[in-house]
Amino acid sequence: MQLVLATTVDIGVLNGPAIHVLNIANGLARRGHAVTLIAPRSVTGPAIALEPSVRHDAVGDARRFGVRGAVGAPLLLASIWRHRKADGLIVRASPSSILITAFARVIGMRNILVEANAWLGDDVLAIGKGPLAARLTTRLQTWEGCLAHHIRAVTQGLRDRYVEAGVPADRVVVIGNGTDLDTFRPLDRAACRVELGYEADEAVVAFVGNLWPAIDFDTALAAVAHTTLAARRVRLVIVGDGVAMPELRAKAQALARSHPTVRIDLLGAKSPADANRVLNAADVALAPFRSARNQRIGLSPLKLRDYAAAGCPVVSSRIDGIVGEPTWLHLAEPENPAALAQAIADALLQDRAEAGRAARRYAEAHFGWDAIVRQIEAVLVR
Repeated sequence: MQLVLATTVDIGVLNGPAIHVLNIANGLARRGHAVTLIAPRSVTGPAIALEPSVRHDAVGDARRFGVRGAVGAPLLLASIWRHRKADGLIVRASPSSILITAFARVIGMRNILVEANAWLGDDVLAIGKGPLAARLTTRLQTWEGCLAHHIRAVTQGLRDRYVEAGVPADRVVVIGNGTDLDTFRPLDRAACRVELGYEADEAVVAFVGNLWPAIDFDTALAAVAHTTLAARRVRLVIVGDGVAMPELRAKAQALARSHPTVRIDLLGAKSPADANRVLNAADVALAPFRSARNQRIGLSPLKLRDYAAAGCPVVSSRIDGIVGEPTWLHLAEPENPAALAQAIADALLQDRAEAGRAARRYAEAHFGWDAIVRQIEAVLVR
């Protein structure tokens, strides 16, 4: 099939949205489809190399005009027109993506699939916008759902939210997120620890991902400070960048002063390969989420899949949509530092090698992008 992916995401930034879009494009290309990715032009190029057969139709970037990229859908419409004969169109939902979906319907495009990773009104509130903006965004997302031929929701809770809003249930399918099993993979753990300078007696807790308000770093810092590990020092390693970095840096410095046995490393954004080395060196990987944004629709987080693929045991907030096995996944009540501290301590008492092997096996069976893409393909051809 000739397939088009349309997004306002900056594919040059190494974050969840870009990783998601690029891996879907690559997966469809590996399945033999002719794929065109319509996305804003990035000075640095795609954060993840595109398959040679994927065509990047670069369009203008709204960010260059001083506005949020999420409202840049109008800049994609000319390219959508040029590809109107495609067999299918995949649109990543954003506050302005209804313009893409509506335009595609008007010009007669078939097989329009909207990919939704969140209920966008909740995201608007999470970044500090008011209830009026949230209601408007919710209304636009609902209208777009009614216009699309198919909707891919990444959790059951998100699917339910669409149906409650009036979108026909038979249009909405649940397909979770994935990970690159070749990039995130087990390495020699001892060698990774030596390379990164971690001491043998340190308990290393790692976080990899976007630093934004949906991540509960307050609870994570408090939990690490109160984790008791029989004379072992704790090192919290945070890989990533985002709007929460300045506040996180200040709080991390304050915690380090008050708890001298806790070391916190803020490494900033790293390549997936470097992030994989950190995960291989870590004793446990952390996924602390706030319940306010996440509890109603659930989560299908990329980071948890990356953690498992790297063969690293995981401690996560207990949010609907978090899936795994108790052999490697430990859950704690959201926003409860004592519960999160206990889950970290429990994970650190496990046999690290055995838990890591179980995590990798689960990732291979459930989380590979190629398996996710096959499910998306099945929706487009049915």
